[in-house]
Amino acid sequence: MERKEIDELIKTHDTTEDMIEKAFLSYNLANKIYMHQIIDIESNYSQQAFEITAQIDIQQLISEYEITKNMSKKAYIGYVLCYKYTQAGQFDISRDYGNDAIEIAISEGDYLLTLDLTTALGVSFADQGLYDEARKYFEKSLIYAEKSPVKSDLANAYSNLGSIEYIAHRKLKALEYFTKAVTILEVHHKDGHNVIQCYSNLATIYLEINKYEEAKRYLKKSLELNKEIQSPDPYLNFGNFYKQIGNALLALGYYKKCLRISLEPPQMYFIIECNFQLGLLKSQKGLYKEAIKHLDEALDLAKIHDFQEHCFKVSHSLGDIYTKLKNYEMARSFYEKALTMLGLLDNDSVKYAFYQTYHHYLFETKQYEEAYKAQIKYYELKERLDSEEQKRNREYLAESFDSEQKTREVEFINQKNKELLVYQNEILRQKEELLKLNEEKDAILLTISHDLKNSLGSINFALDTLSVKEKEIFEHKYLKIIDKNTQQSLALVKEILYSNKIDQEESQLTLYDINKNILTLFDNLNLIAQKKEIELSLDLAEEPLQCMIELEKFDRIIDNICMNAIKFTNSGGTIEIKTQKISDVVQIHIKDSGIGMDETMIKNLFEKFSKAGRKGTSGEESTGLGLYIVKTLVEKIGGSVEVFSEVDKGTEFVIKLPLN
Repeated sequence: MERKEIDELIKTHDTTEDMIEKAFLSYNLANKIYMHQIIDIESNYSQQAFEITAQIDIQQLISEYEITKNMSKKAYIGYVLCYKYTQAGQFDISRDYGNDAIEIAISEGDYLLTLDLTTALGVSFADQGLYDEARKYFEKSLIYAEKSPVKSDLANAYSNLGSIEYIAHRKLKALEYFTKAVTILEVHHKDGHNVIQCYSNLATIYLEINKYEEAKRYLKKSLELNKEIQSPDPYLNFGNFYKQIGNALLALGYYKKCLRISLEPPQMYFIIECNFQLGLLKSQKGLYKEAIKHLDEALDLAKIHDFQEHCFKVSHSLGDIYTKLKNYEMARSFYEKALTMLGLLDNDSVKYAFYQTYHHYLFETKQYEEAYKAQIKYYELKERLDSEEQKRNREYLAESFDSEQKTREVEFINQKNKELLVYQNEILRQKEELLKLNEEKDAILLTISHDLKNSLGSINFALDTLSVKEKEIFEHKYLKIIDKNTQQSLALVKEILYSNKIDQEESQLTLYDINKNILTLFDNLNLIAQKKEIELSLDLAEEPLQCMIELEKFDRIIDNICMNAIKFTNSGGTIEIKTQKISDVVQIHIKDSGIGMDETMIKNLFEKFSKAGRKGTSGEESTGLGLYIVKTLVEKIGGSVEVFSEVDKGTEFVIKLPLN
């Protein structure tokens, strides 16, 4: 009886010219053939229904939906409208038609159409990111799939639920659903593509939770099943597998195989993704020319086929490569393209990866303010992603509580959380460092604006006075003011430039006798000390003290400390320079009888633009950079510096250098 009814439907279908009626009959025929498993009818009516509705205008469908008296047909048109509006991104309208159609299909007893409708509505919610709502409809579709005589319907329902749970990061639940789908398909499958997709889903999850043997087992299964089908999907997954475990050579091989298969017939997603992955791997190996070739190909195709996320990721990768090649103009072009698409992406992981390299480009091109902002965004995204991963790990732990593998899962999560804690601490450290650098920048600006302002103000005052004074004595007096303040300003600028220079350059060390070196410096230092009536004395070790130093840096260290001692010692005071060898260490002591320092001043003494800066006993100016330069230079030649001081009793600096 059923076969006779199907034959009658085929005759009606073949003679009708109305497109909507033909599509409806194609859909009905597909369901009936499907339900009764009639294998001698070869026409693919389901595909035919889809192709016909693709050609029908939405307004024509709406008109037919409103006037038709055939409720089954009305439900079917509602299903088509639900699908079309989902594709157009008009989700509210899509769901209105879908829900109305479900009520009609249920009342008509058409559970296959109800199954299709609940699945379509689940997809509608999933496409909008409303995963809890999507889960509800996929759970409803599972109820109707259980009534279907075709087991692949049930497998598809489990697979849809697995996809939603995977997106929601409930990985154990996703594994459960995908495993059920695979179990059904392995026994009853007719479509190898579905089985391969389920194998790929299971492999992906096992790979993410670092269960590499399980992942590899399902990937092998997908590859064995793929021999006849020759889908590019398993090769892409194997490429991702070997890339994650660090075998770049095998990853390259699988990506190339995937690319070859996806070219005939052209499968754009795989062509673009494989070129992108090949570009990344070539870049990691330093083969930038080959990497650019693959990435350019991926970008051209992504633009043509409107793959927005690939356009962004490829532009970002090209920006990074051209930065490494020092081709900043090209790098700027690609980073600007990526920036225009950044706001369209709702993926913190992708944004994090972008800012990770973008701030390097900005720093290299001396856009320091923008680099600082980009790095702050990078740290903010890193913190958010780490926090979300910790939350997911806790949820994952809760899910696996009753699992047979509970102990191993707990160890895995604890290890992951420990690693995340280390990352978070590193992020906090780097954020503090960034803030410190920002404060340092402010300090530089404040120092320049304050000290130069005072010096230039004095020069301006002197010039104004010279313009109205006639006597030579006044000219002489104000020329001295101009000279003094000009010299102070020049000294400040020189100190700032020198401090920045030594932060960045490496030392070139040579073997010297430091006693001889101190003797060459003594005469000049002694002349300056005598002007202030300070006695400068030497107590040098009798034996040569050979150390690996950079002569210019060593001279600057001794000069800065001695000038500091002269500055903060009153007339009639003393300064002693003493050298000695203790074990395999050379010690240089520079001790004065000056005004000394309290503990607070000592604590800040070696900071850049130190707050310990003050005027000398004769009003000498201080930049706050001298002792920062000393500490930096001493450390660059492999030594250390200590300070001991007491208010009104003097100060002693002790420099320690390794004896060669």
